[in-house]
Amino acid sequence: MVNDPTLRELVNKYDHVFNFNFLVYGDLKDEEVGLLTKGLIVMISSQLTTAQHGEAVLLFDSISEETAVLHGTFQGTSLNVIYASSVIVEEKILNLVEATILDGLSFLRYKADFQGMTRSVSYV
Repeated sequence: MVNDPTLRELVNKYDHVFNFNFLVYGDLKDEEVGLLTKGLIVMISSQLTTAQHGEAVLLFDSISEETAVLHGTFQGTSLNVIYASSVIVEEKILNLVEATILDGLSFLRYKADFQGMTRSVSYV
């Protein structure tokens, strides 16, 4: 799970926060993550009313050889997509987030795997 101030802020602000984790077999660039973010916002906006919109944030970190060995994974980039909403999020939207990111990475010619999704809750 990502331990980032942005995630903590979203958990405190929204009732429903989902963290999608992807392993990208390559080094993502800032511009590419920006493109993925814009694509995700367009896709989500096409499925929801304005009142249902939440926030989507993409965080990414490089995975070095040392880190990959330590965690039993591969070098590349860890990409976390955080989607937060104040209303209940339908399963079709969660599936749309996963599919949109994988399609976008494929378009950018990156091999990637979806590692899973977790839901974050505030205990405050």
